[in-house]
Parts: sequence; structure tokens; C-alpha cells
Amino acid sequence: MEYRSPFSVVLITMGLLSFVGAQAAGIEGEAPTVPHIEAEKQAGRSDTARGTFGLGLTASFGGTYPSGTVAGTGDQKRRIDTAYSAGARLAYQAWENSTLLCGVEYARKTLAIERTYMGLPSTTTLELSFIQLSAGYRRCAGMLYGEAGLLYALKTGTWTDRRELGSTVTTSHIDKKSAHNEAGVFLGAGLTHSVWTVVSLEAGLRAEISFINACTLGGDRLRTNSLLLTAGATYSISL
Repeated sequence: MEYRSPFSVVLITMGLLSFVGAQAAGIEGEAPTVPHIEAEKQAGRSDTARGTFGLGLTASFGGTYPSGTVAGTGDQKRRIDTAYSAGARLAYQAWENSTLLCGVEYARKTLAIERTYMGLPSTTTLELSFIQLSAGYRRCAGMLYGEAGLLYALKTGTWTDRRELGSTVTTSHIDKKSAHNEAGVFLGAGLTHSVWTVVSLEAGLRAEISFINACTLGGDRLRTNSLLLTAGATYSISL
């Protein structure tokens, strides 16, 4: 009977232990494959790639400050007055946390100028209305969002010019030659929260800055600048 040396036995034993350990590690490292789970993962990746559409209603209220040229002798003052809007919005979430926006709103903005005329206090209040179109980009981080974009406002309706001189008040319509479309940018931030699977509510703050004079009346060349509290509701459709 042939006997092996102790050294050979040790080598053979170590080899067997190494082989068994390698096989065990391989088994532990392999996660079981479940067909329906893998199918759901693939479907999830496909849905994310196709994005989500959102249809929303929006409303805002705040103040408007006139910028541009104000005629006067140096005692003229610009005053903050009211602004509000209501409309609809279409959103497309092409990537996670990133959304493209476009919207249409009816906007009403009031510009107010104070000055002195013949020793009497005078206030000019201009009521302007627009159909406002916007396009922009929104980025979300949890419940927080920030957005920016471009806006173009088409003059609409009847614009009024209300003037107070002492105790005398006169009101007239602003002629079409003195009324103009506006163009500018908007910046916003706020909070959004899903209250149902496909419905979300939001509230925030938005600044609208115009680069084009909306009203050129007399010596005044006025643009609107608005700061608004906003609220909205969005219904989402995943494709």
C-alpha cells in the first residue's frame, strides 16, 4: 500500500478547501433571477424614458412696479399697484426632476405714477390687460422647485387712464397707438406636493420683468415689473 507524504496531504487538502470556498462564494454572489421582477424593472426604465405630460390651472396675485421713463419736474414718484392673472399650463417631464413648461394666461396689471401739477398732487393710474404666453424650464429637488423662462404679452381689452388732480377725477381710454405688446423673462420658486397619484398642488413666488415699453402716453414710457404669489394644480398623464 502506497503512503503519501504529509506535505502532499496538506497540499491536496488546501486545494480541496480552496475549490469548495470558490464554489460557495460563486453561489452566494449570484442573485436569483425572477422573470416578473426583471420585466417590471425593464418596464419602469421604459416609462421613465417616455416622460410625463401635465395639464394645469394657475392663478397669481401681487404687485406691479413701473419702470422706464416718467415725465415730470423731478417730483414724480412710481408707486406699486396691483397685478393678477389666471390661466392654463402644459408641462412635459422629459427627464427626472426636469420639466419643460408652456402656458397662457389672462393678466391684468396696474401702473401708478404720482407727481405735482400746478401745485396740486396728481396721480395717474393706468389699467393694462394682456394675454400672456410663456415658455420655460423647471427643476425640482424634493418638494422644492425653481423655474425660469421667457414671456410674451399680447395687449387685449380696453386700457384705461385714470387721473386724479386735487379733488378732480377723470377717466379715459388709452388709444391703441399708445398701447403695446410686452416681452420679458420670468423667475420663480416654490413648493409642490402630490395630493393624489396623478394630482399635485403648488404654491410659490414669481417675478416677471419686461424689456419692452407697454404704454407710451404723453412723456411717459412705461414697462411693467411684477412680483406675484402663485398657486396651481396639475393633473399628470404618464405615457
